[in-house]
Amino acid sequence: MSAVSIRNISRRFGSAAAVAGIDLDVEEGQFVTFLGPSGCGKTTTLRMIAGLERNDSGTIAIAGQTVSDAQRGLFVPPEKRNAGMVFQSYAIWPHMTVFDNVAYPLRVRRMAGAEVQQRTQEALRTVEMGPYAERSATALSGGQQQRVAIARAIVFAPKVLLLDEPLSNLDARLREQMRSELRGLQQRLGITTVYVTHDQEEAMALSDRIIVMSKGRILQDADPESVYFRPSTVEVAAFCGSPNIVAGRVLRSQASPDGISYLQVAGAGWQGWARAGAAIAEGSEVSIVVRPEYVEISPMTADAPERSDERPGIQWQGQVVENMFRGFRRTLRVDCGATRILVDMPADLDVAKGQKVRLSVPAERTWILKEPTANEPAARI
Repeated sequence: MSAVSIRNISRRFGSAAAVAGIDLDVEEGQFVTFLGPSGCGKTTTLRMIAGLERNDSGTIAIAGQTVSDAQRGLFVPPEKRNAGMVFQSYAIWPHMTVFDNVAYPLRVRRMAGAEVQQRTQEALRTVEMGPYAERSATALSGGQQQRVAIARAIVFAPKVLLLDEPLSNLDARLREQMRSELRGLQQRLGITTVYVTHDQEEAMALSDRIIVMSKGRILQDADPESVYFRPSTVEVAAFCGSPNIVAGRVLRSQASPDGISYLQVAGAGWQGWARAGAAIAEGSEVSIVVRPEYVEISPMTADAPERSDERPGIQWQGQVVENMFRGFRRTLRVDCGATRILVDMPADLDVAKGQKVRLSVPAERTWILKEPTANEPAARI
């Protein structure tokens, strides 16, 4: 039985479709993240699961119980949905102590005083806030407030934990620390978690599955590695990281035993092999996704590397036009004539701006999408 089951739900605000008929099952114990840009429908979907928005069509079930059915007019209020919610703003009540903030959901449910005491203390210990029980909520740091919000969301042992960009108000160092703590907490409790973020790195680090959304629809539903290395569309590829997306045309196709197809492709001033999830007809216009971290760079003064493999990857020649030091890495932008290629390399290596270089990427480090790139974008730094 799925912990959350969504069937054909939609939500409109005036003439705009915020969510346009999506289907989704979240299995028990999974950490599933809705990922996408602002306005893609991810928060609206989460709020419909929570009962904070009414779906205009379709059904929502939590732990096998239908909590919303637009056609039948069924709508279970948020407090009866057995789902805990953590908001972006934390929503901590400033006039209450830490203990009273966390105990509030139990008191609303009219639990006995002894049980309120026991469950609240246990929830605070779980998020390492036990010593702060009697402290005023206004005396807490951002990270501590977030822990209190999580404790309040889990204190009544909900079937599902819902989180709406809970780390976005934290500074970079604390955000990374809380990301690790949140994932560890979810794994210890085994609680089904549905998370919303626009931060691709956050989604990759936390999730078992990522649901990439755009314009109210699901573009891809897959594990993090598939989303990153095998995106379903150019839009998904462009949103996850800063890939090079190169326009090309298929010359010929060759299947491999692992089910992956290797295609000989060509573009403006280059030709080589790249991989795809399925065969694509010869002559088709395609987009080739090349991650900057897999582009190999060498000076033009060096001999071209010998290629003994059956399917040599793609090579370009160009000139370094930008060199950005980023602390732990260095990012180059290389002008290859018809396109510009980003290259990520260790920070202790350096290539001078203006230097002529040769770039190459192995075929197995590429991904072809059967989707032409009408206006090939300049790679972003």
